[in-house]
Amino acid sequence: MSAPIITATQTVYRFKTLPLPSYAANQAVTWTASDGTITAGGVYSPPNRSGSYIVTAINGANEVSNTTLTVNATFPFEPNWQYKRKKKEPVLLSVAEDERTVVVRYKGLPVKSWVLGFKGRTQTEENSFDSFRDYHRLDKQFYYEDKEKALLLLVRFDMMEYEVEQGSYDSADFSCVLTEF
Repeated sequence: MSAPIITATQTVYRFKTLPLPSYAANQAVTWTASDGTITAGGVYSPPNRSGSYIVTAINGANEVSNTTLTVNATFPFEPNWQYKRKKKEPVLLSVAEDERTVVVRYKGLPVKSWVLGFKGRTQTEENSFDSFRDYHRLDKQFYYEDKEKALLLLVRFDMMEYEVEQGSYDSADFSCVLTEF
């Protein structure tokens, strides 16, 4: 017997879209995944976290084959309100040796950002938001669906701006800033 040959319906997946990624092998196998869940039939439900995940097929002789799926997360919350900020110009600041002169150079294209607000959310929703934000930090991009304007935006968190307002005991108010990638 030889190691299974895996075929995949896709190698890149945007979370919250259908169909889910699915896998097949040229022989009977047991499927496993590095994160998320996969059925005996090879249908994979990845986590809503941007990154690469390994799907493994193991045959009866314990021979293994792997394939990788890249997942682009989708922001999991619908805000109560949002507004678009003015475009920010990326800036490069240099301080001269005399430490009194600062040189400002504009570099790159303007950046768009959005402030999203969440009012009266449950503690569970806030915890889920915190988990999503903590995982993605500043370096992992994800998608945000602006349903009001029918836009799909590739974004990241902007400098971890995050504000929590004092709400009642069982509700939370918070906001964040997303910047277009």
